[in-house]
Amino acid sequence: MWKNQGSWNSFHAKLIPNSRINIMLAAAAYNFKRAMRVLLCLIKIICEKLKGSNFSQEYAFAKGNE
Repeated sequence: MWKNQGSWNSFHAKLIPNSRINIMLAAAAYNFKRAMRVLLCLIKIICEKLKGSNFSQEYAFAKGNE
């Protein structure tokens, strides 16, 4: 591998502490989880609306020119 890898790691650790990286990863995971919950809610709402209407029965088959 690299000859000076240890010195690079110590420089990197001084530049960005691990605690900041962990905090940013935790915040990103939290925001992703919230976004997925919102998306799931939207999908549930859309499914309920489609079940309530006759959308699936009306558009199940392509209508020809009548």
